[in-house]
Amino acid sequence: MLVTPFQIAYNRTFPLGYQDETGFHYGVDKLPPQTIQRTIFFRNTYTGGDGWIFYPLKVLIGARCPRCGGPRGEAKPGRVFEDGDVFYVDSWENPCGHVDNYADCYREARRLGTVQSMEGDLIHA
Repeated sequence: MLVTPFQIAYNRTFPLGYQDETGFHYGVDKLPPQTIQRTIFFRNTYTGGDGWIFYPLKVLIGARCPRCGGPRGEAKPGRVFEDGDVFYVDSWENPCGHVDNYADCYREARRLGTVQSMEGDLIHA
């Protein structure tokens, strides 16, 4: 069965044991071989909500781009302005040019079971 990067990043409809270009076996290995921690901006529309719940989250995601397997960029401090508040998050640019939006990073961390509260506790697992 041919599995596309779109399926991996969005639908996650790949067979148990599928191995990606980084050597990670989905459904077999708990975490990719290398992970990085990032602080992202969560909005409940990522999970089907109305969009009025939002806050920063710490997540562990793979160190490689999920689309091409290249390295992810270095995290830099960033800010998100929402409803009159300022939230401090990470921003980065991947050397390959693929964009990691916060919703995709949240979905990746949720699939891996590595979504954390700002205090470091695992949540949404």
